Amino acid sequence: MKELIKYVSDDNTEFSCKTDCVEYEKLCERIKQVMSVLRQKPDDCNFLNGGGYIQHTPADVVLVKQGLGLIAAEVFNLSWLKKDASNNPEQVNPYSIVYRYISDSRNNCLNSAWFRLMCIDNQYREWGQIYFAQNPTQGTQKEIR
Repeated sequence: MKELIKYVSDDNTEFSCKTDCVEYEKLCERIKQVMSVLRQKPDDCNFLNGGGYIQHTPADVVLVKQGLGLIAAEVFNLSWLKKDASNNPEQVNPYSIVYRYISDSRNNCLNSAWFRLMCIDNQYREWGQIYFAQNPTQGTQKEIR
């Protein structure tokens, strides 16, 4: 028999090394801080199925793009993304190759945060699914408060 020790982060990501788990939780805390600029999203099926949107300000979305862009650039050592996020955060494209890096990694907190960016349309409305951000006329045209 072999005894295994594992460490589980607050979001249930498992690690075999305590140091890795601690570092991951620090990163999740940084991401949470960046995302705190956006309004809380509702946890209901109506929102997820296009039953309205959360209206954000352009300045808030830019701040989140900049923050997540800089974090992703650091995590994946992407110097070009660091430059874009620092100099012109509006250029941080949620649909870029960066999401491939994120989705292929075990970084659940960054993946969830980046996914929220992908659900924001060009009018800074956050929908419950990417589909509605790309096809906003298919969702209910109502702001959720």
